Amino acid sequence: MKTQEQIFWEAHKRLADANKHIMDLAKDLSNPLTNDDLRKLVKRFPERWGRYRGIIGKLPH
Repeated sequence: MKTQEQIFWEAHKRLADANKHIMDLAKDLSNPLTNDDLRKLVKRFPERWGRYRGIIGKLPH
């Protein structure tokens, strides 16, 4: 059985990994994530992508 602290750090790592993935997508030189791409993702999968709404407008067009 996992402790509450172990569960916390596992959840923390999942969120950090997801945030790193978004930043990697946004900074990709050959095919960066665009504002339009992110808008479409948020609309289609709000439960997964909705927390990244705040960076719409800060990505390349």
